[in-house]
Amino acid sequence: MRISRLRLQLAAWFAAAVFAVVLVADLGLYGYLRRNADARFTAQLRAAAAGVVIAVRREQQEPGATLVSAATNALNEWPLGPEAISVSSADGQIHARGSRTLLAAIAQTAGGRRAGEVWTVSLGDDEGARLILASDVGSPALSVVVARSTGSLDELEDVLTGWLLVSVPGVSLFALVAGYLLARRTLRPVHTMTQAISQIAPDNLTHRLPVRDPPDELDHLAAQFNDLLIRLAEARDRNRAFLVQAAHQLKTPLTIVRGESELGLERDREAGTYREILERVRRAADQMAHRVDGLFLLAQAEAGERPSLTDDVELDGLALECADLMRGRAQRSRHPLELERVEPGSARGNYHLLREALLELLENALKYASPEAAVRISAYGDAARARLAVSSAGPAFDAIPSERSDGRGLGLSIVRWIAEQHGGVLTCDRAHDANTFSITWPIAGPG
Repeated sequence: MRISRLRLQLAAWFAAAVFAVVLVADLGLYGYLRRNADARFTAQLRAAAAGVVIAVRREQQEPGATLVSAATNALNEWPLGPEAISVSSADGQIHARGSRTLLAAIAQTAGGRRAGEVWTVSLGDDEGARLILASDVGSPALSVVVARSTGSLDELEDVLTGWLLVSVPGVSLFALVAGYLLARRTLRPVHTMTQAISQIAPDNLTHRLPVRDPPDELDHLAAQFNDLLIRLAEARDRNRAFLVQAAHQLKTPLTIVRGESELGLERDREAGTYREILERVRRAADQMAHRVDGLFLLAQAEAGERPSLTDDVELDGLALECADLMRGRAQRSRHPLELERVEPGSARGNYHLLREALLELLENALKYASPEAAVRISAYGDAARARLAVSSAGPAFDAIPSERSDGRGLGLSIVRWIAEQHGGVLTCDRAHDANTFSITWPIAGPG
């Protein structure tokens, strides 16, 4: 079975967490048991020393008993155990019982100790002993020293250390294996989601991943993926529509170029005739270039690109420039081009886009205006808003189309996008048998 890196990573994090918890718990338990055993060990020594003092004083109360006989009888009657006990008075040792090693440790280290003092000595070979001194100031004064080997404490420490060394790695290894197996079950919804995604074909983006309620992290991921599918489907539809629109827009000028070329190549003609043919081909090429520029702007608009709007646009200069550029086109179409209301003023925006918008409105008016009707240009502003307008007599046209089914729809879609980028609007008004298309936007640019 192939090892999954993700499952292994999850299992490793789980094992690391378990390792930390077990290590802290074991160290805490180790410290607690070690201190508790040490405290009980000392308490037993202290109780034994106090008990011997009481036993000696009790024996001393017997008729005819001396301190020596009382100490001897008390120690003889004391239960056998691991302790070594030494009873002494101010004159020296009276009686002792226990192993020679512990009694030697008492004899060597008990001198000068205070009542109740506890100390530890080394007996060699990693063995130690703990001693305690108890005294009684009665008559006569009495001192009792009890010693016991710390071997039991060392054995407990070895057991705890062994448990610590075995339990922490063992539990961590078990957690790693168990975590890897549990990760498989945990990641099963991810596997299901992967299979569902693999069934989504590029030409069918209507499929959606299931989202449960209430959602968890995977459901949020599925919802985001569904939103991505929606955006991809919209982008695909836009691309298809753009290709259809591009083919439609370029079909007419290409047909003209092909037809005029075939006409010119059909037979020999006079130079003037060739010139007329080439002039028509040039106009078709200009139309094609203009539509390509329009399609490029439309692609930018649909891609969500935001142009720079930092130019100070001179409104009267913009109107004069566009009028000069379209004067030849107006003469060929026999439509007078007039400046109706052009006033000095400036507004914030993108000069090139605004020029493209005004040229598109002029092209639209020259194309659809009534025969020989004048096309009028206006460019002015007030304290708040700037306005570019083109008006011409012609068929009623009082709404901006939502579909780009012809040249007019394409051009006006571009103009509308330019107006919206400037924080303005494109409007169409009908008055006195004339259509007026206007772009209005804030003087200071979009907020």
